[in-house]
Amino acid sequence: MDRESLLARRAELMTLLAANSVEMERAEAQLEESQAVYRATTDGLALSYRAIERASVTPEVSPREVKRLLRLHSNAEITAAKEYTERTKRWGHREGDGHLFACPLGGNPRLNRLLVAADVVGTYRVPPVEHETPTFFTVALSRPVPTGDVDADGELRTTRLRSRLRVPAHLRSGSDLTLQDVLGCRLDDDKGRAQLARFLGDKLLASVHAAIAAAHKAGGADAPDQ
Repeated sequence: MDRESLLARRAELMTLLAANSVEMERAEAQLEESQAVYRATTDGLALSYRAIERASVTPEVSPREVKRLLRLHSNAEITAAKEYTERTKRWGHREGDGHLFACPLGGNPRLNRLLVAADVVGTYRVPPVEHETPTFFTVALSRPVPTGDVDADGELRTTRLRSRLRVPAHLRSGSDLTLQDVLGCRLDDDKGRAQLARFLGDKLLASVHAAIAAAHKAGGADAPDQ
């Protein structure tokens, strides 16, 4: 191949590369937009907060990355709030509806390890004060469970198992309603415990109960607020 042919081939490849780069940038922008939309959903916001919690205790994750995750999560909360506002303007406020928040883990390390390992996450809605003062919050819990199917890569498919728990509004401290307090509260009544048994399974439920009971027995700050 002579020099002119090589130069022509080089120009052809550069044009192709430029076109592919533009297409890749467009695809990445669409992916980021889709991810932003998902983060503002119930599952998305919960998993976004869990990503922050995981990153915050992982030494390999840089402070810059944690800040990036925090920014993305904050943007998701804003997007979810806008969606609620627009929905309310169109159809009016419905009891129990409101701004969407994710449940932090809480201050019980033993319990946190169990919940992170099982990927148990939760969200709840806080109605604006001009619409209602809630006496309870409905916490939407979810965790992944296998479907029994296998995808094209040979990986087990999963779906998210869900449960909704009512807890007294006073459990929310400041802007936080922790999973520790939610679970600790509902373990104390038969209906809540039965709900959690169906959601967590007997083995995980027993471990969760033991972790909460141990913290309560220690009498420290880790005991759930009843």
